[in-house]
Amino acid sequence: MAVQPTPSWLRSYAVIFTSLLAGASVVHNILKPDLTIPDLEKLENSSAEEDGSSQQVEMTKPATT
Repeated sequence: MAVQPTPSWLRSYAVIFTSLLAGASVVHNILKPDLTIPDLEKLENSSAEEDGSSQQVEMTKPATT
């Protein structure tokens, strides 16, 4: 007697994935989060103006091994 794969796993996966996407859609439609990436130069300039300092922040690359 051959064992047949049960479609219940596939159905469960589909239901869980669909509910995950539906939940995210509902939350994003209600809360409407701002998902834009801020411009670093504008943030640095505005924070330097607020502090009264004109310090430059130097960006360095992380060390690779």
